[in-house]
Amino acid sequence: MIKIYFLSLPENKKWSDSDGLLAHKISGERLWHLLHLKSTQNKRLSLYSGLLARFAISEALNVPHNELKFDIKMNDRYTFMKRGEKPLLITLDVPDFDFNISHTHDAILVGINTNGAIGVDIANFKRRRPSLDIMKKFFHADETAYVNEEPMEHAVRFYECLTRKEAFVKYNGLN
Repeated sequence: MIKIYFLSLPENKKWSDSDGLLAHKISGERLWHLLHLKSTQNKRLSLYSGLLARFAISEALNVPHNELKFDIKMNDRYTFMKRGEKPLLITLDVPDFDFNISHTHDAILVGINTNGAIGVDIANFKRRRPSLDIMKKFFHADETAYVNEEPMEHAVRFYECLTRKEAFVKYNGLN
């Protein structure tokens, strides 16, 4: 079963006492990462994406959120998660279970699949202009033609193709 969770966060909100209290509900590794981020918005995105993922996984597997443990697997041993690596649930042996997290300036997306791999991606196309360099380097000619077909929909189509590609990469565990 696949479930998708979405959370919208107000931008530029200051770190609050509530944020500080909730920070103790995420993993130690995520908290350490969060404390080393410079931007308040990135700290809040990290905090709430961790909380949303915990909630979703806890609900999907019927396991209390505080019993969930995460790490990454490299060379058949577990190590601390590094930027850009896909986390694994190590609490339970659930071979077909997968989850994925994506966030952008003011939104978080978490995907859960109890029957296989999943990859999700989200982008706020109103904040960034489409990159011609990315299109030239990563888009197939058919995708470039699709993006350029409707000038009024250029940004929407660009990010539609880009997020699909990024979700596919994450689906394959390459994050």
